[in-house]
Amino acid sequence: MTRERPPSPMTRCAARDLRRAVSQPRRSGDDACLKVVASCPADKLDVGNANRKTALMLAAQFRPTAVVVEALLARGVNVDLTTRRGHTALVFASGRGRADSVRALLRAGASARVRTVTGDTALDMARGRVAPDVEALLERAEAAEDRPWRVTAPRRNIF
Repeated sequence: MTRERPPSPMTRCAARDLRRAVSQPRRSGDDACLKVVASCPADKLDVGNANRKTALMLAAQFRPTAVVVEALLARGVNVDLTTRRGHTALVFASGRGRADSVRALLRAGASARVRTVTGDTALDMARGRVAPDVEALLERAEAAEDRPWRVTAPRRNIF
């Protein structure tokens, strides 16, 4: 009778582990993070935290290179999910000046026509944070899109 080995931590990837790995570039370098992305079950890739922030959004916001963003996109994550406040991965990448991530997200079909609860767009967030060519790329993406604007309404507290 053969004893089975317990699954390694890499095969027991939970959505929380994935989000933690992509959001901490100093603790988890690109190579280690790519292993977590590759080992995570497909049904966990788009699971967000309490604010609906996904691994793709965290990678776009915190990763200095687009390597992890591109790996998540290659795994088929939903590029246009939004947080409760209407932020997408493109908005996060633009706001942090992550030009390579912005380009990767646009190539993957990310919508540039999304407004957050405060009315900001990816282009608004990118102004002054990215090179003029990336700003122009966002402008062209906004203008070329035939989808209607998606606007997240602010939540109202009823007392």
